[in-house]
Amino acid sequence: MTKRKFISLPMGIWLTPLLKEDFVFDTLLKTRIPNLCIIGDQDQHYLQERISLLETNKLISTLVIPDANHSLEVNGDIAATIEAMKVIINRMQDFIGVHSTNREL
Repeated sequence: MTKRKFISLPMGIWLTPLLKEDFVFDTLLKTRIPNLCIIGDQDQHYLQERISLLETNKLISTLVIPDANHSLEVNGDIAATIEAMKVIINRMQDFIGVHSTNREL
């Protein structure tokens, strides 16, 4: 039988959440599981006030990518976009590593 590793604890990763939508924001703000919220500061749904409120929930980690749009791209700067992707991937790996326990089946 092949052994597989599963994440046994639920968690959420939100890429460019629609924070201007009250339902999305309230759902994220009231979470009872660990969540990672990643958004660019040039995203049309980015609101610093809402990011600050999310950070009051100890279960939420945030990552704001400078100059990144809703696609997490830095317009006109391919190198900066690639660097942003590296930061995002590293943060997601760290987040999953901290908030998961593996069990073998």
